[in-house]
Amino acid sequence: MNINANDAKAAGISFFKTLLDFSFSEFVTPQIVKILYGILLLLGACIALAGFLNVLKYSALVGLLVLIIVVPLFLLFWVVITRIYMEMVIVAFKIAGHLKSIDEKNKL
Repeated sequence: MNINANDAKAAGISFFKTLLDFSFSEFVTPQIVKILYGILLLLGACIALAGFLNVLKYSALVGLLVLIIVVPLFLLFWVVITRIYMEMVIVAFKIAGHLKSIDEKNKL
């Protein structure tokens, strides 16, 4: 699947047009959910690193235990919760899309 410059430009215009749509007939969130997911994963990694560095300044042994046990558990929990939340958001938008198509069929 190749995307040429014109398609990318049209997608960018469509994105900004959607941002300024005061009727909310189009949604922005499904377009940016992948970016948000990536940002939240990076945030979780930064939080884990900051926690590890904070504990490390008090004790190397405790820091090592935190690195081996707490950080992986925290990251696993963070990724699972973030993924579940993003999937719930996408499901809500898919439901809205299906309800819209059902509504359009019933109007005919």
